[in-house]
Amino acid sequence: AESGGRLVVAVAGMVVGLVCLEMFFLARVAAVPASAASGIRLEADGKNPVGLPAFIGTEWIGREAAVTAVERRILPPDTGFSRRRYVSVQDRAHAVFISIVLSGRDRTSIHRPELCLVGQGWTLAALGGHPFSQSDRNGILPATLLRTTMAEPRSQQQVRALVAYFFISSDAVVATHMQRFLHDAWNRVRHGRADRWAYVLLQADAADGDAAALSRMQAVLDGTLPSVLVRP
Repeated sequence: AESGGRLVVAVAGMVVGLVCLEMFFLARVAAVPASAASGIRLEADGKNPVGLPAFIGTEWIGREAAVTAVERRILPPDTGFSRRRYVSVQDRAHAVFISIVLSGRDRTSIHRPELCLVGQGWTLAALGGHPFSQSDRNGILPATLLRTTMAEPRSQQQVRALVAYFFISSDAVVATHMQRFLHDAWNRVRHGRADRWAYVLLQADAADGDAAALSRMQAVLDGTLPSVLVRP
């Protein structure tokens, strides 16, 4: 019985030691200083992503979209933004909103976009992943795809839209928040580096179907990201 008691105490001591070691490890990982590395080109101020183009060929006109007061209040002050709402010249009923949010030293700038969408009144349904193409580099941009609906305040008619988003660092493009978390943790542990992350979000009306909405998103990505991405 006495030997059994000593074994329990020894095991308990090992568990406590491992917990303390894990806490120390996680604290060291979290304390890795932010680097200036980013997969997004920056304005001269080093804070905001470069501005998105005002026109995409002759097919789209992009109007700057303001950052909301709620975003300014809840996100860290060194969060960078670049966003526009592109309207189709051929049919002004169709538009694509694109937003780039870039973290600063405080990593809470980057979060799951679903949180903001629900807060804005959208109802979400996950559609899984979608690979957008990079026409200028023969590459792929993996993205998370959502179907969103909202009741129009006056008519109460359902407004349908598709949302796609992905995350970008200096050495990766990933589709999910968990993939971003794991990649960031690996870089902190393996390379002692904490890059600035950005997330790119697109929202397109889908009254004429998902395929048409995805086509509009692809057109806007083709006309904007080549001038914004550092890599890949």
